[in-house]
Amino acid sequence: MTTVSEKLLTRAEESGTRGPAGPPGPAVPLLSLRDVRIADGGDGREIVHGVSFDLTPGKVVGIVGESGSGKTLTCRAALGILPDHFAITGGSVEIEGTDISALTPARWTALRGATIGAVFQDPASYLNPSLRIGRQIAEVVRVKKGLGRRAARERVLALLRAVHLRDPELVHDQYPH
Repeated sequence: MTTVSEKLLTRAEESGTRGPAGPPGPAVPLLSLRDVRIADGGDGREIVHGVSFDLTPGKVVGIVGESGSGKTLTCRAALGILPDHFAITGGSVEIEGTDISALTPARWTALRGATIGAVFQDPASYLNPSLRIGRQIAEVVRVKKGLGRRAARERVLALLRAVHLRDPELVHDQYPH
């Protein structure tokens, strides 16, 4: 039985996501994939065969498939974080109408976590096991919010408290495993 193993999620305010002034029309997609194909550069094998969908404001898209069918690669392609030996070989990915191939590293940093993000099947595996939890969260807070070390630490502790972890200070200093 196939289950939803990964969800591509995004949030955005309605403002700025519709067409020109006038009567409300259909929402402009926040994320649009058109006939996306992804291949393994190591052996040239095509893993993803023509995925297409639109994600509009307030909606959720679930990507469902068997293990190895390309769900994670599709999500990673949309986030611009494909592993080195994989590449989009066909189709297009647009975020808010902009083809991702035109995005600079600075623009990617601004978009990830604010306009687009992904919750993968095993999010714990995306934490670096050799770095403490607080340090990894603080890195994101510092980049996204421009905070210094001390302010970032306080923000991380507040976030850990917000999700009701029993001892946020202890969790902050622990390793993911």
